[in-house]
Amino acid sequence: HVLREKFIRNKRKRKERYPTSNLSEFCYFYDNLPALGVAYCIQANIRMPAELILAIVGLLPIIETCSRAYAKLETLIIRLPSLASKFELDVRIESRKFSLYRDYLVKGDAGTPDNNLFEQQSEHTREIIADVVHRITRLLEESNEILEKYGYGDASSPPMPGQRATPPTTATTAMTTTMLTAWPFGDQRSPRAATAPSIKLTERLQWAWNREARVASLLSDLRKYNDDLWHVLNPYHERILRLGLTAFVVPGVSDPAVNRFVESDSSSLTNELLAACLRLRYQVTRLSHQQASGSSQHPDWMSPNRLRAVGSFQGSTAHAPRKISFMIGDPSDLVIVEYYDIAPSVSVEYRAQVGNRIAQLSRLFSEPYDPSLRFLRCLGAVHDPSQPLRYGLVFKAPLVNGAKPSTFRTLDSLLQDETFHVPSLGQPFGLAKALAVALMHMHAAGWVHKSLRPENIIFCQSSREDGYPEIDITQPRLLGFTLSRPTDAASLQTWADRDLDIFTHPERQGQEPLPPFTLRHDHYSLGVVLVSIALWLMPATLRDGFDAMPEPDSGIDRATGWSIYIENLVKAKLGRLAGDIYKNVALGCLTGRFEPQGTSRTSSDRDLQMDFFNYGVKILMQCKA
Repeated sequence: HVLREKFIRNKRKRKERYPTSNLSEFCYFYDNLPALGVAYCIQANIRMPAELILAIVGLLPIIETCSRAYAKLETLIIRLPSLASKFELDVRIESRKFSLYRDYLVKGDAGTPDNNLFEQQSEHTREIIADVVHRITRLLEESNEILEKYGYGDASSPPMPGQRATPPTTATTAMTTTMLTAWPFGDQRSPRAATAPSIKLTERLQWAWNREARVASLLSDLRKYNDDLWHVLNPYHERILRLGLTAFVVPGVSDPAVNRFVESDSSSLTNELLAACLRLRYQVTRLSHQQASGSSQHPDWMSPNRLRAVGSFQGSTAHAPRKISFMIGDPSDLVIVEYYDIAPSVSVEYRAQVGNRIAQLSRLFSEPYDPSLRFLRCLGAVHDPSQPLRYGLVFKAPLVNGAKPSTFRTLDSLLQDETFHVPSLGQPFGLAKALAVALMHMHAAGWVHKSLRPENIIFCQSSREDGYPEIDITQPRLLGFTLSRPTDAASLQTWADRDLDIFTHPERQGQEPLPPFTLRHDHYSLGVVLVSIALWLMPATLRDGFDAMPEPDSGIDRATGWSIYIENLVKAKLGRLAGDIYKNVALGCLTGRFEPQGTSRTSSDRDLQMDFFNYGVKILMQCKA
């Protein structure tokens, strides 16, 4: 009993989401251990308390071994949903690719059977194609057989007796039942009766134990042969990629054929969004390699004398200083200058790292991208020698209906502006969708934002004919990239501000050294932004509501207390104000769990991206006012 309670406490301390009932549901021996102990004492003719203590001491190694065996068993059981869903997704991707290859061979570009591309190939090529098609067909049949046998079914029924051992005999079960009825402590401590075996789940467990190597080999072969077919059909890869892989490339699924395609030529890709994502991913990969090799080039540094301030930026703060300027010279254009101030106390090495990061960002955003990426095109970087601790990025101002905007507003300034008409629910939905898609694209490219908050979300403001300002909040742009970095780069930021930051994950607040910034930390920031949008409350109001609450229990720091508060706020209000779909996505961002209830996923970036795409972005797209 002590070991069992200790096991539960340790898992709670590590914040792992295991059903505590598993400890008694999944292990027959452990569930019946007290009865077996009584049986052992009776069979050994033990009567005296001292002898009973010695007998229990003798049972301790058995209890410890059982606990360790259960821990291993529970790990395998918890892995099953993740293993099955990942395998199913990979097979679905490869099946989709293969079906497109096959249809394209039969029907051709015109989509008619008489334009048979297979018959147009040479005899040698036809033999290769036929062999590859045969191999892929067999692999798909085997994968479907594995999915049918192991990948589906109800995982709620508990398995029986120690999966690697034979079930208890009838005599053993009868003896245990007899011992249960004679248990001296009454029903309160009596273990539950044995449950019926679940053969289906027992078979599914064999996958994790015995078939995992074969599953990995099967997927490896399936990808290899699909790639072989890709090369055979190389002249037609653009259409296949565009039709078959769009939904998977965008959320960041790594595919060797896609990577080769990006490295070779993506200029002919007609799907502009996919092409933009691939270009961005290629840019990030190239910059990461340059950073690792130390071969980073200098950005296009501009002289501060080329910039002339022409207007105020409503929403510029000390945290995010910005100016609207006019760039003099060639080209001449309206620009947004975003500054990053370095603390005087930092080292020379840190200043050099900041300059290198500014250089990376300048090159990363130097190309025009698809509008749905929500980036502004960067024209270069600026560094004033008279202000050596200030760097800046110069962004080209976007056009609004073909004209330059009159000014810019941040989401933070709109939330605080009492004169701004609170938009109908449809516009906040559009804003939330745009932000989720933009963040998904950044993560697909291997980049994290690190500072997603209302002051870094900007809108173009234009003037209507009647002089009234007009802002479309469904068309946001993202700034604040001076804190961004590639996902494999080291973080430059330390937790200098000890006050609570409601947009920063609790893990990133507190004692240093801070853990590395990950994708789910960006998701957390998005979750708090989604709450602000749905309630249309400025961050200070959200913070005031938390500050007015009683102090949390001892042992809970303020950042964790805020996280609990905002999650409870979402559960209490967002369903009524924005609907359950919006509420569930916001809650998924805050908790880092997007998968449906009752499933468990691994914590890899790839799985998290797919969960965010499938259970975050795609679900959010269903929100309608």
